[in-house]
Amino acid sequence: MKKLTLFTIALTSIFASCTQLPLKGTSTGSSYNLGGAAAKPSVLPQETFYLSDNGVAYVLDIISETVNQDQKRAYSLSPAGNYEIYLGEYLQLDLDRGDTLKLLAPSDITSYELFLQGNTLFFRTIYQGDYRIGVYENGMLIREVRVNNKLKYKFTEAQIYDIILRNYQSKNLKRTQDAITLSRIAYPNSPKEREYSLYLIELAALNGNNELFDEEFKNFTRKYTLSDDEILKVLESQRRISRGNFRISPKFLTYNSDSYAFNEQIKNLILMKGNPSPDEITFLEKHNLYNPSPELSSAIENLKSGAKMPVQPQPETLLPESGRVFEETIISEPVVSTPAPAPSIPKPEVAPVPTPTQTFDESAYGDFRNNFSNGKSAFNQENYNEAVIFLERSLNVKGNFPEKNEALLYLGKAYSSLGNHQKALDNYLKYSETAGDKSEVFYNIGVTYHELGNINKSKEYLNRTRNEYPNTIWSRRSTIYLMKLN
Repeated sequence: MKKLTLFTIALTSIFASCTQLPLKGTSTGSSYNLGGAAAKPSVLPQETFYLSDNGVAYVLDIISETVNQDQKRAYSLSPAGNYEIYLGEYLQLDLDRGDTLKLLAPSDITSYELFLQGNTLFFRTIYQGDYRIGVYENGMLIREVRVNNKLKYKFTEAQIYDIILRNYQSKNLKRTQDAITLSRIAYPNSPKEREYSLYLIELAALNGNNELFDEEFKNFTRKYTLSDDEILKVLESQRRISRGNFRISPKFLTYNSDSYAFNEQIKNLILMKGNPSPDEITFLEKHNLYNPSPELSSAIENLKSGAKMPVQPQPETLLPESGRVFEETIISEPVVSTPAPAPSIPKPEVAPVPTPTQTFDESAYGDFRNNFSNGKSAFNQENYNEAVIFLERSLNVKGNFPEKNEALLYLGKAYSSLGNHQKALDNYLKYSETAGDKSEVFYNIGVTYHELGNINKSKEYLNRTRNEYPNTIWSRRSTIYLMKLN
């Protein structure tokens, strides 16, 4: 089995400095077989999406959830060789021949998973785009597989840019980082990527987020040839986050006799931080050669001898007003360090297994567990009629078992998937009576009331989810759903 591993995101070194989603690289997990057997290639729908700060977090949650659940979309071979999957899903394709796989395009995407398990091809990535996979046998290309990897939601690059710019200008690192993460996923070759890297470098320095700063600084300086203004910006950010204890990279110390203003600011930065490296001393000597100054000559001699500088330049001299990095107080909102993986996905609460001190019928409990397990398995395989049968049986077993409440939630979901919204609501309401964390069920109740035509009740429960369980995926989903009702 040959495997190339995707970033193990965010979701937070953000995929190539995006938030890293934890891609496990396994062949286990939920499988979408689109009706039981492997499906013929078809066009997957994309829902037009109103993008907001909550919308950004919601879409990232969906991608992270898809990855964490190892969701798969299975297809049968087609003559055309074209297939569609959603971001984070595995393409699962049974091949008739082939012993080796290779990603042919795009060449600039290095974060993906591609491997053979038996005769089955598996491929997934978190970046939107068209992919070409070569299938080889004995070193010869025998088939080309084309994959359209797409978001479930459709929005424009201009929409996500507006959100990034607004949050950057308000110095909100977390929301800026989330929005840039989503942009990098949806538009991996955006011409604004250079601008986004500078935003994150500056805000990471302002907030003291060393991990994000190091990741973005390394990627930015490795990927681009920087302008004088960009060099000054990243060095000022580096000065800030290191509190002056850093060395200027030699590639930024190439003396240019035609750029006096730039040379002056590099000189001031070296003098201010002190303890210069040999390369930094060389830069000062070159500057003094072209622009002789008794003060600078004396400073160089002091620095060479290790003596303390008598006068330290003030930070204000580093950058002109137009290029100055923020000096204001660090924002109070918590900072999400890189990585993510990823925004974390809330784990469902698992009811405790009965202990020997509890009084219950062992035989009845075994009967309940067998039916409940079969019901959950059928539900996860999207066999909802079968799930209803097993879950109803589990609830009819006599005994007050802790997992019975969880069976109500699954039963509500199964009825909802079958379109029987009244029965779904009945089970959701029963579950909500004793559930600890009610965020998911309140959201489900709100959606179900909407399906039944009761808009007021729908809004009531969706608002309860938002107000009582903020900063959860169900709160964000409620916010998005409420937009549809207004």
